[in-house]
Amino acid sequence: MKTFPKISIITPSFNQGKYLERTILSVVDQNYPNLEYIIIDGGSTDNSVEIIKKYEGRISYWISEKDRGQSHAINKGFQKATGDIVAWINSDDWYEAGVFEEVCRNYAHDSRGIWIGDCIVQYEGRSKSRILRPKKVTFNSMLRYWKSNFCPPQPSIFFSYNCLKKVGFLDEQLHYAMDLDLWLKMARHFNFYYVPKIFSNYLIHNESKSGAGKGFKKFRKEWRMVCFRHLKMTSFSERMFFYWDYYYHHLFKPSSLTE
Repeated sequence: MKTFPKISIITPSFNQGKYLERTILSVVDQNYPNLEYIIIDGGSTDNSVEIIKKYEGRISYWISEKDRGQSHAINKGFQKATGDIVAWINSDDWYEAGVFEEVCRNYAHDSRGIWIGDCIVQYEGRSKSRILRPKKVTFNSMLRYWKSNFCPPQPSIFFSYNCLKKVGFLDEQLHYAMDLDLWLKMARHFNFYYVPKIFSNYLIHNESKSGAGKGFKKFRKEWRMVCFRHLKMTSFSERMFFYWDYYYHHLFKPSSLTE
């Protein structure tokens, strides 16, 4: 008889009723036989709670109460999670069909890994989209925050609970780079495995952190801080290679380092 590792999915949300139902359906309609779905709502005042209640028979746990922000909400979900595999999907993003079974197949090869697939970046109101293909993710590649696609797409990442137990939860002082910080901590101990399939869709819209022409200025500031914090824990030779790359780009591609 085929066994299915338990997959715990966490959705943090706050006043995202416009998008939330699509996110929920992308999780529960996977029809994965061993799913734990957790929704942590930050006390929404729109129709979010009504939407959650509509599907509460297919949700393992949910709560709606004021929290200290997205990182805190996700950590609350981590505390509730009991799965072998864990991931979070924000309330304006959504999964492609069949993703959980694909992750399950890869889990069989290394139960202490991190699995990452492709991600479609969608732009609300536009037909424009692009695909992120994070083919090789390592600690050193993620440190180079000025390079394109250095940070793998969070909605397309699944990790074993063993990884989370080893490195700890999200840093709640971070609001833009909490995922990068977690991936860097994990990469010091575990392997990222690329799966050449589209796992998720990441939506950029006016209310999102990077939408409405905001760009990634606030992200870059935290990315830089997080990367330099992790750089301190590397060897002398690793730091030398890093600074060589950093100053090369500073001299020849200064716009890539703009904060």
